[in-house]
Amino acid sequence: MARTVLDKELQELDEQILRLGSLVDDALAKALDSLETGDIAKAGLVIEADAGIDILRAAIEEHTIRLLTLQQPLVGAICATLPRHSLSRATWSVLVMELLASRRSSCA
Repeated sequence: MARTVLDKELQELDEQILRLGSLVDDALAKALDSLETGDIAKAGLVIEADAGIDILRAAIEEHTIRLLTLQQPLVGAICATLPRHSLSRATWSVLVMELLASRRSSCA
């Protein structure tokens, strides 16, 4: 994968993560408001909107796994030998941070 393609992919991943954070922040504010006011209808809307958050989170995970597999052959080989569900979100997060750290250190 060429560096320009990697840079574009990482930028897209960054945008997805920011979008997810914004959605979660908005949902949390609405959930807290619904608790304070006792607004059951608003709470229901928060619950319905959660499906979109789950979909985006899954897309981010898939995007991250694809990047890790393409950019870190060793990590990709290890991940390919394990069932996806056997790795926790924390493990995937560490792998992503490793990818980003190795990319930044190679640019320095």
